[in-house]
Amino acid sequence: MTFFDSISDVIDHGYRAVAVDMPIGLPSHTARISELQARRYLSPRGSTVFPTPVRACLDATDYADACRLSVAARGFKISKQSWHILAKIAELDRAITPAHSGRVIEAYPECSFAAMNGDRPLVSKHSVAGIDHRLQLIRREFHLEPSWVGPAKLDDVLDAYAMLWTAERFAHGEHRTFPDGEFGSATFDGRGFADADRVLTVSPKRTVHLRCTLG
Repeated sequence: MTFFDSISDVIDHGYRAVAVDMPIGLPSHTARISELQARRYLSPRGSTVFPTPVRACLDATDYADACRLSVAARGFKISKQSWHILAKIAELDRAITPAHSGRVIEAYPECSFAAMNGDRPLVSKHSVAGIDHRLQLIRREFHLEPSWVGPAKLDDVLDAYAMLWTAERFAHGEHRTFPDGEFGSATFDGRGFADADRVLTVSPKRTVHLRCTLG
């Protein structure tokens, strides 16, 4: 097991594919189409996909300031969940460039688990049944007992295995792209990231590469 001090160290290590459970490419005011399709895919648990904060929020000094910037840009406040990881989102944003797009991908564990489960969303990972089901899927896919060190919670460890599962499939080119035209077409964000940087795994043997609208 290898430990890194920062996300930039992971990116620079030379892995063939790196899947990150954080936004890559931030909108200026609109919703990302990738999120709309992810919510539909996870229905009725689509609310687990929270809105990506707008880029202006990266300049916020506190939660109240972030809410003000979000309301000004898109009409509603940033979620507390987004605020709590905003510093990590900013760290990732500084670490990557559009040149990394073919190797560093945004992914979502709930979509990966749903894919492992025959395109059926799982119950909450905060429930005993949800944890048990995720453990069964990881054991089946990796042929091992999940293990970890340090203070990480079990649900976060299982999410990490789901990210590895998705990264492996992306590395082998087993993916297709969203949106499929139903929700709109791809654009680029303010830093030049194509809105095809979100990856969603939707079947046991392929990865869906999501596109979303940024603007």
